[in-house]
Formats: sequence, structure tokens, C-alpha cells
Amino acid sequence: MKKKSNFPAKQIVRSNPVLITVFIVFGIAIIFYAIYLFQQNLNPQPTSDSSSLTDVNLPLETTIFSIAKRFVCVCGKCGELSLDVCTCPDATKVRDQIRLNLEAGQTPEQVIAFVNDTYGGMKPEVKNN
Repeated sequence: MKKKSNFPAKQIVRSNPVLITVFIVFGIAIIFYAIYLFQQNLNPQPTSDSSSLTDVNLPLETTIFSIAKRFVCVCGKCGELSLDVCTCPDATKVRDQIRLNLEAGQTPEQVIAFVNDTYGGMKPEVKNN
């Protein structure tokens, strides 16, 4: 004896292939929409802050990093990395000070002397030259 189902929607779905097709299409649409939303999160839209990247003064930045390359970070936490590659707050502070001094009109030699007198950390191979 066959047991009668108390859930009539099951019988409707089994007997109507159009309804099955609609569910499949709807499910595929949801999957594609989820993929679209996921990709939007991976590629965020640019904000107004990203326009500041175009304002970079490349010759100034090159000079800053060529000066910073002559010094090691003196914070004691980063293993004496070169100032041009170190990302600790102390190295960032020194690079910002180098930038300010150059923007104020000091020559690279004056800035090198200032950094050495103020922070120290000149690499030994630079001192010998």
C-alpha cells in the first residue's frame, strides 16, 4: 500500500516540469549574482583618496629613498633594516623628516648631515666614503 503524502507541493513540483525549470534558472541566477558580488568586493571602486597617488613627486621620492638608503633604522626592533625598506613607525618618521627638509630647500648633503646628527644610524660603508 502506497503512503499518501501530506505535502501536496511535492506532487505539484514532480508533475510540473516548467516549475522545475524555473527553480533551476532562478538558482543559477542567484549563483551568478553571488559571484558578481564577490568579485565586486575583490575589486573595490576607487575612492577620492586614491587620487592622491597621482600627486606623487617622483624626483623628490627618489631623493628621499636614496638618502634613506644610507641609514639603518635605529628603533632596535626591526633588526637594523635599511631606512628605505623598513616599515616601522620610526623609519616612516625619519623618511617624513627627510621629505620635509628637502621640501624646505635643503640640499641632500645637508639632509644627510641632519639625519646623522639627529637620529644616527649611518651605515658604516657610507661613513668610510
